[in-house]
Amino acid sequence: MEHATSGFSLAEVLVVLLIISVLFILVMPQYIDVAENARTKEARALLRLIRAGQEVYFSEYRVFSDDLNLLNIENPNARVESQRDFSYSLAPPPPPDTLLEDFIAEATRLRGAREGDRYRIQKSGDVQGPFNP
Repeated sequence: MEHATSGFSLAEVLVVLLIISVLFILVMPQYIDVAENARTKEARALLRLIRAGQEVYFSEYRVFSDDLNLLNIENPNARVESQRDFSYSLAPPPPPDTLLEDFIAEATRLRGAREGDRYRIQKSGDVQGPFNP
């Protein structure tokens, strides 16, 4: 009586696993770079949103806000810290008796290989950074 053999040999399975592993090793660094760039672009977009909120606040009160909650935008810090990559803050505005009418909003990276990197935006609208601590 003859036995019908079906299936794959151990060597064939190991070759397939080796090929999949090599492909994974080649693709993973690119994926990490793409994900990191997406996080940075999100931070820059949220800084521009904060700038727009500051412009509206300034047009109403003739002073810039030092509290994100007072701006007419969703506070980017409202999400749970474990679900966000950056922390956003506003530097205290200069005293009202000075001629300087400006603000600084800052995004600080919370985790990852670039932890501590900071991005800034001012009234001019240019996002600057990253600045390393």
